[in-house]
Amino acid sequence: MLSDKKFSAGFDKLYVMASALFAVFTSVPLIWACRYAVPSADDFYGANNMRNLMMEGRTLLSAAWEETIYVYQNTQGTFTGNFVYYFCSALIQAGLFRTRVALFIMTALFLVALYFSIHSIICYILRGGGYKIVVNLLYGCIVFVITIGHNVHEIFYWICGACMYTVPLIFMLAGLAFAVRGAANKRKADILSAMILCGLATGGTLPVAAFCNVILLGIGFWEYVHRRNFKILPVFLCSMAGALINSAAPGNFARQDRIGAELDIILALKNSGGAVLSGFRDLIRNSPLLLIVAICVFIGIRCLRIKIYEILYIVVYSIIGLLLIDFPVVFAYGNIYLEPRVLFVQNMAIVAATMSCSVCIGQTLAWCLPRVQNLQEIYVFVGAAVCLLTVVLMTGGGYGINDIMPLAIYKNIANGNMREFDEENRKIFQLLDEASGQDVVIEYSPSAMGILQPMKLQQSADYWTNVGTAKWYGCNSIILRQ
Repeated sequence: MLSDKKFSAGFDKLYVMASALFAVFTSVPLIWACRYAVPSADDFYGANNMRNLMMEGRTLLSAAWEETIYVYQNTQGTFTGNFVYYFCSALIQAGLFRTRVALFIMTALFLVALYFSIHSIICYILRGGGYKIVVNLLYGCIVFVITIGHNVHEIFYWICGACMYTVPLIFMLAGLAFAVRGAANKRKADILSAMILCGLATGGTLPVAAFCNVILLGIGFWEYVHRRNFKILPVFLCSMAGALINSAAPGNFARQDRIGAELDIILALKNSGGAVLSGFRDLIRNSPLLLIVAICVFIGIRCLRIKIYEILYIVVYSIIGLLLIDFPVVFAYGNIYLEPRVLFVQNMAIVAATMSCSVCIGQTLAWCLPRVQNLQEIYVFVGAAVCLLTVVLMTGGGYGINDIMPLAIYKNIANGNMREFDEENRKIFQLLDEASGQDVVIEYSPSAMGILQPMKLQQSADYWTNVGTAKWYGCNSIILRQ
């Protein structure tokens, strides 16, 4: 394997700094957009429930635990997500400033955990040292891909979605990073941290639980085959235990009975495959996924030596693993429709599977092509391929600035759209703060702006979001006229 020093030979420090700036460039707008988010829908219900329990004498922790147990028994098994959600709901109290601070922290932690996991996997599994440029480029491209479209609203800019999905994903990414580091350096503290974090991660939604277990099983196989290392096993067992506790919740079965969907495993697998294929097709056409392919092919050519049966295993396992990500949702609900928050997890899984398969393609090419001794030739070839693929995507795949969330956010900040969105929402919140005991009529609500959504109020005072918001502010009723 190449050392970090050899791998970086031929590159000036300027290129390392440029790749780091690229990683920062993709992250900053996603975090900055949190300052324009608003509480909505379930955020008010969670705040209401916690306020009522604490007024009855419960402490913050006991109230959050009581709500978590109730949901576990009656609605769903997401014990980690629900506890974090109710705990945060009591602290945030559906306030504008507190909501934005909480989302800022969660989004920043997600991006840090994502970078940490990429760095750990590249450096420890491939045994290649720092790989600074590759890690930075991979991170930036992955952020571009997984934030394509408007799926990130429910992940980064909605408290309920952030608690149910983003926080478990943070635990998963950090847990995977510690697991890989622990397997490599055999530090018990890293393995213990991974066990705790992955156990908590699988207490999120079932797609996150499935994603975590699929990746851990794949990494565990890799470690066993290459190093006869069983360090991942206790991490996987903790992760699987959390998933079993989650999936065995009485609330899951009660909710499924209320929905009345037919449980059909074959149909669910078929629907899962259809959802993944559709998602992969969209990412190929509308995101820089092929740039990730190019980078990972390069890694496979230069930095990896695996056998043909291992390549077959990785490719087959990646495909099967993708089917399992959406399976819990389509199995329980009996249809192929996936909420944007589930599509975000699906996109992450597609990226992970694509990276694995692309590394295998690179390894296959390394067998077929003569060995290139001059690293500069490799760098020029990869750079040219990346530029060509970028041009093809932008001109032929429907890939534009409005599809790239970090760039779209920069654009909306520059033209003042986000500031106007924020001003309109502040007027609504000021009106509600002063409307206790009144029937409130909101004349106008700002339109959704890409990843940012306004309060989800409707023209009917009986609509569930209107009812929950009215209860929190002490209003008799709330209606949206337009």
